[in-house]
Amino acid sequence: MDRINERFEDISFDAGPISSRERNFIIFLEPDMIPKIEHRFEEYEKVSFAFLFFDDVYSSLRVCEKSVNNRNYNFMSDNSLEEHSNWDKKFIECLFYVQHVLLLLKLGIGMYDAQRVFKKPKFVSKQRLLLYKICENLSNAETLQLMESIPSISPEKYLEIFILRILSLENGLNLFISSLLSLNNPVINSLLEDIKEDSCSDNIKLTPTSKKLPRPANLSADEIYPIKDPNNVGLCFIINEVNIKGEQKRDGSTEDVSLLISTMKYFNINVKDFTDVPKKYFDDLGTIIDIHFKEKNYSVFFLIIMSHGKPDLATDGPSSLQFDQATQVRHKFRSHISDLLIAMSTVTGFKAFRDRKTGSWFVQALCKCMKEHENECLLSIITYTIREVKAQSVSLDKTCQIIQQPEFRSLLEKKLYLKPIINN
Repeated sequence: MDRINERFEDISFDAGPISSRERNFIIFLEPDMIPKIEHRFEEYEKVSFAFLFFDDVYSSLRVCEKSVNNRNYNFMSDNSLEEHSNWDKKFIECLFYVQHVLLLLKLGIGMYDAQRVFKKPKFVSKQRLLLYKICENLSNAETLQLMESIPSISPEKYLEIFILRILSLENGLNLFISSLLSLNNPVINSLLEDIKEDSCSDNIKLTPTSKKLPRPANLSADEIYPIKDPNNVGLCFIINEVNIKGEQKRDGSTEDVSLLISTMKYFNINVKDFTDVPKKYFDDLGTIIDIHFKEKNYSVFFLIIMSHGKPDLATDGPSSLQFDQATQVRHKFRSHISDLLIAMSTVTGFKAFRDRKTGSWFVQALCKCMKEHENECLLSIITYTIREVKAQSVSLDKTCQIIQQPEFRSLLEKKLYLKPIINN
């Protein structure tokens, strides 16, 4: 109990005890209190809170995953809770549903009062609350059985994250309900009836700004690269050279790898990461990629190489071609030199910046832009990334600032969207 009390000993709020005669809470929560609160949450509490607080599936999933992958992630203050309607009341309601008793008491709110006020959901989505109650009422064996019954979704540490991944699929809620019915759990079946009665299946709120965008009217199917399986969008190889002979250790690069892995998984892209790969490995890289790529019905391949500069690269083809020669070889080499996008953290001959604690500017910006602009084509995401990196700078003195200029080359012939697009 002493250890638990230590989590809240330095928190002070302007909220007084609730009189038994009062029917509503008088809450004095301010945004500047959030940093004092969020670091007192255990990992499982962060996941439960984010699952209930954020209505749209993708935002909730993103916050949950970041909370698990990064113990220092500010899951509240980094997501501007105060911008949500009735955020303070919804905050208290979420605390009640996740049974964060000590924090409620610190706010001057007893469980009896909270139970009386939040007997029925007021600000939390009723559908999300019912799904949360399903999480709370499933045994470990039933949870494992449920995850195994939906092989298209990888098992997760927390059932809330698993559910959010299902809800991100088209018709995902119905898939989830049918899998739950097979468990023959009377409590769960009762909750499912409540979901049906509330017509929740027709009201799944994906995002406040409609994350699944309609296909632009001027784009036909021939102008967009097809994603054959939304559950297995692609494959990503990450090669991170941390310790390079004669060079300074690339501190901070492991943070880049962690962020890249979580970002790629968010887009249902399978990741294989390697550290300090010997040179001989690269000779067989093409064969290894080909083997892994054929394992599943992948549509996209990412190769991410993180190292110091100075690559010794040479071309295998002729230095120049006459027009007629180019016409003759175009079809033969098409699969090797087309449908390709190359992005580099900086232009040739210049340096790229990497924070030893948080990672490189380019990778951090890329992952941020992939999430924030997930419904735009990949080429647009790279453009946003360049803008994001250039907005940062390093001051040498009062008169001189250094910026980083990323570069990309595109051989894409269509638009590539990593998220599914709905036809008009």
